Amino acid sequence: MIHAEILPPPQRAFWDDEAPHLPGGWPTINEGVAALLALYGDRASGLQSVKTIAWFKDGGLDTLLPAAVKERLVLAAAQYDPHTPAAPKLSRRLD
Repeated sequence: MIHAEILPPPQRAFWDDEAPHLPGGWPTINEGVAALLALYGDRASGLQSVKTIAWFKDGGLDTLLPAAVKERLVLAAAQYDPHTPAAPKLSRRLD
C-alpha cells in the first residue's frame, strides 16, 4: 500500500532562495529521488516527487516565478530516470 501526504504548495520565497542553487550545488534529480526512496521505500513515489518541482499552477507560482527559474526546474525534472534505484543506506538511524 502506498501512503501519500498532502503538503502545501511551495511558496515563491522558497524558490527565490533555493532555485539559484539548481543544478549547481544540489544533487541531480536522480540522486535526490534515490535518497527519497532510501528513506521512504515503497511509501514514496519518485515520479510524483519530480512532478512536484515542475508544477507551478498551485499557489500562483505560474505567474510569480521568473521564467528562468521555471525553465531550470522543468529541465531538472526532465532528467528524471524512472528506473532510479534507492540509494544504499549507510545507517539505519538518521541521527
